[in-house]
Amino acid sequence: SMPIRYFVKQLLLPPGILLLILVLAWWLRRSRPRLAGALFVVGVGGFWLMSLPVVVEWSARALEREPALAQSDWATLATRADAIVVLGSGPTGTGLERQRYAARLAKASGLPLVTTGGLHYGTPPSEAQLMADSLRDDFGVQVRWKEERSRTTWENAQMTADLLLPQGIKRVVVVTQAWHMPRAVWSFEKAGFEVVAAPVG
Repeated sequence: SMPIRYFVKQLLLPPGILLLILVLAWWLRRSRPRLAGALFVVGVGGFWLMSLPVVVEWSARALEREPALAQSDWATLATRADAIVVLGSGPTGTGLERQRYAARLAKASGLPLVTTGGLHYGTPPSEAQLMADSLRDDFGVQVRWKEERSRTTWENAQMTADLLLPQGIKRVVVVTQAWHMPRAVWSFEKAGFEVVAAPVG
């Protein structure tokens, strides 16, 4: 289920994995003191490394490979794409950032909008519906299609393909965070789209 998947993901990625290492170090402190000491050094060292600006910048560069769209290119997006897809991120500031950017791109280019994202913990409304409502009420833009079943980036792409490809829409502008864009582009290309990356943040 979604909550379990989210919980596991948070534990296996930093800083969750570092917290697990520190808990393991504490648990082994009596039975395996030498191993516990090594794990403690790894856990604390990992937190220290994550706090260094140089590591933050290196990590961002490794993930944020797609350049931002030049504002001068916004008006001509319709020559390169047929729709703008906004990926869900839950009802967060991150989601609002994506919506604001997608609304500006839609107004500049005239391209129709697609929101994608399923139910949050199994209860309506879907992320796609929440974003569509916000785009309408907060940014004055109507959403043409809503994909309301997906739970992952891969499913975002596959289920958006089910919606758009039968209508002959193969070229999409994908709006998501810069750090998330490599996975999003890969997923949407695998689903059969030509992708114009429009990273935010």
